[in-house]
Amino acid sequence: VTLGDAVDIDTTGGSAGDILFSAAIATGGNNLTLDAGAGGNITLSGALTGGGAMTVRDGKVQSYQALTVGSLTISDATTSVTTGGALTSSGAVNVTSGGSIVFNGTASSTALTLNANTGVTFNQNVTSNGTTTIDTDVDNNGAGDFTLASSRVFTTTNNALQITANDIDLSGTSLTSGSAAMTLLVSESGGTIGIGDTAGGLHISKAEL
Repeated sequence: VTLGDAVDIDTTGGSAGDILFSAAIATGGNNLTLDAGAGGNITLSGALTGGGAMTVRDGKVQSYQALTVGSLTISDATTSVTTGGALTSSGAVNVTSGGSIVFNGTASSTALTLNANTGVTFNQNVTSNGTTTIDTDVDNNGAGDFTLASSRVFTTTNNALQITANDIDLSGTSLTSGSAAMTLLVSESGGTIGIGDTAGGLHISKAEL
């Protein structure tokens, strides 16, 4: 699929419908906007390349392969957002999910903002070149953790990093904001943070330090 101009696909109508791209998409620098409503799934089975702004207004289960974009904004996902390939953005990435966010490929961007109710998981390396704000438990019910897979690196390249989570899993990983401030916040009201041998709702063990 090759885009010759900006494209806006909206399947909401009276009832949401799925959006499926079975082939790769070449944007040619054009913007792509998708909206499947709260009940429609969005699936990109092939890579999307060529830049341009990619915007998703709504969709239930959202699955993407490699994305090379000028910016990425997912305003709402009812259930989940999952990337299966590398996410490369020359601009900001903003993703909001009513469920989970899972990156199975590497991710790089300028500013990075992620909001989820049931956790954010990074299974590959992440590089942010701007202010990075992540809330993995937006509804503050204790169900959303920040997870960085073993041996992976998450860096904000000397830009501020703030993580709000029920718990943080960093076993065998590197989480760094370089010379910039890193702020860790526990999501549940009245929750505590424990370091090393000190217990807490959000606990960072000696091995994770």
